Amino acid sequence: MPKVTIYTQAYNPGEYLTQCVESVLNQTYTDFEWILIDHGSTDNTREVIRSYAERDKRIIPVYIDVNGSVPNLLYGTVRREGTGKYFAYLDSDDWWDLDYLERLVPFAEENDLDLALTGAVNYYQAPGSGYGVSRVLRKLDAPMILTLEEFARNYPVAGPYAGALWASLRPLDKFLETESDPKNMEIWIRGLNWRSDTLMMLNYADHCRRIGINEFAPYHYRQYGTSLSRRYSENYFESNLYFHQRLEEFFRCHGVLDVMEDYLRERHLFEMLSTLDVLRHTPLPGDQKMRDCAKIVAHPLTMEALTYDCPDREKWCAYVWNIASEVLRDGRLTDVEAARTVLGLLAQDCAGAVTAPAQLELFAEDETLRGLLLRNDKEGLARRLLERTRTEERPERSGGLLRGLLPEDSPLRQVEDPRFFQDHNDIARLVFNGGCLVALDQMTGLLTAGGPVKSEEALLRLYLTLAALENQVPAFLFGKLRLAELYRRENRREECRALVAELEEMGAGGLPEAAALREAWGEETE
Repeated sequence: MPKVTIYTQAYNPGEYLTQCVESVLNQTYTDFEWILIDHGSTDNTREVIRSYAERDKRIIPVYIDVNGSVPNLLYGTVRREGTGKYFAYLDSDDWWDLDYLERLVPFAEENDLDLALTGAVNYYQAPGSGYGVSRVLRKLDAPMILTLEEFARNYPVAGPYAGALWASLRPLDKFLETESDPKNMEIWIRGLNWRSDTLMMLNYADHCRRIGINEFAPYHYRQYGTSLSRRYSENYFESNLYFHQRLEEFFRCHGVLDVMEDYLRERHLFEMLSTLDVLRHTPLPGDQKMRDCAKIVAHPLTMEALTYDCPDREKWCAYVWNIASEVLRDGRLTDVEAARTVLGLLAQDCAGAVTAPAQLELFAEDETLRGLLLRNDKEGLARRLLERTRTEERPERSGGLLRGLLPEDSPLRQVEDPRFFQDHNDIARLVFNGGCLVALDQMTGLLTAGGPVKSEEALLRLYLTLAALENQVPAFLFGKLRLAELYRRENRREECRALVAELEEMGAGGLPEAAALREAWGEETE
């Protein structure tokens, strides 16, 4: 009976499979069997496995015709085919140093370990590239031998080594015992493909007495653009939330939750950082990408974690910024609620002004506007919108957004007609910059010139506001009369009468203009 059962499941690994196979078959420790599965590959994987299996009887080939979900594939296959004392897992596009088993098997046996862990090297290969860059992913300076409680207490250091099925060795019978663990069943019931390895390892750790990590890094983990860890799916976020729940339960069960609360917040942001990075590089429609980002941003765990000053906080916010910037620039964003949620984190002072899908188009058209929004420059954004309204083909877009950005005490907040900002842009800019008296003079000249006035009602309402603010009584009375005359011309009798009644209360009912309005009512009544 061999000492080690190795398990590898392959789906279209291409040229990487040869490096994987050679790294195993040339191990300096030779007492092993290898369950090597072709899981419905469409490349030459099956032929490669068959060729090696014919040459080396330690390989147990398993062929599955169709790629897809196969119930109990891992546990069922290992239970049927595995005969070793220990179990090791290797991904089909990864590889081992040739002394991998020689280091790990004695380490497990000499220290009576239920879980032997080792370091790893990350090999990142750019998409379409034939070469990559290696860096140490994790490696200790000296070995650690831990009880389960010590593992829980040292999880910030030890936990990452148990983040995946690979780079580990464990007793085969204990591994198979965990198949019926309800927590493992929960992973499959929820369909948590992402983080399933980490969750399985955490569940397995609950069954351990002693866990060890050696001081080497003999596992080479290949990462590239199309690898599973770089594929976003709808349950990415849900998987991370469930992992947070399980980790909290693990710490509580082993009596260390009180000292791990800050770590839980930090770990949540770390997991969300990974999720956002994958989400950003996934070709999804803008609305879906923004909604998924909003779901992450608005979750209570995220909101709580953001109150904690941890190293990943600024980087996390930068990832959100990148997603928001790219989706806004794309020009196909229509989900205002999702946009406001994400912008509420990045541009708290500006986000509330966005109320319509058409306004989101402005940020795709105008890079300056987009930059001001994402820098949360409320005044600069309003100023830029005022500039745009001069030539805006759809002034309701910029005008409506502008009103939401203006200070609460700005007279321009009362301007409900967005066309005003285009028809009277110079006046609006004067008021925006605090030149209310000068604006009032210009408006008086415009109203007394005798010609037609664009956006007249909006202009008159602003005129009355400015006259009241500057305590200009004659201008206020003049504005009231002009507004009443406008209402009469538009046959808005009740509004006209209400204004004349206000003039009478002010003691100005005897003005010729007011009398003329009353006389006009009489003629209309007759």
